[in-house]
Amino acid sequence: MAIGSTKLFEMTSGKLHWLGQRHRILAQNVANSNTPNYQAKDLRNLDFSSPFGSFQKTMHIARTDNKHFTRTENSPYHQYDTRYPHEVTPDGNGVSLEEQIFKLNAVQSEHNLATSIMRKYHAMYNQALTSPR
Repeated sequence: MAIGSTKLFEMTSGKLHWLGQRHRILAQNVANSNTPNYQAKDLRNLDFSSPFGSFQKTMHIARTDNKHFTRTENSPYHQYDTRYPHEVTPDGNGVSLEEQIFKLNAVQSEHNLATSIMRKYHAMYNQALTSPR
């Protein structure tokens, strides 16, 4: 069995690929922070095609009491990646550098976690192959 054929490796590889794409888009936002009428872009969390996407789509928040709020399709909180610009410059630019740096830091943290998982998994795989029987 090859290491690349396991589900965990596929999931982590897909997540790393998606994080790379998101990093590229956020870097474009920072580079265009002075471009007139430029609006910041971002990737939705479910836009990448990997097992992570299907896993996140099947997760639901448990509603344990009838008094709890529910998320409906037309609720303003349903689209958790909807961006409401905090500031727009007079030339129409809607990029907030603080917000983009915050998102880039989140991408870095997620990338560190995913590479740590891959590193530990690879070490475990090597241990299983090299241990004496």
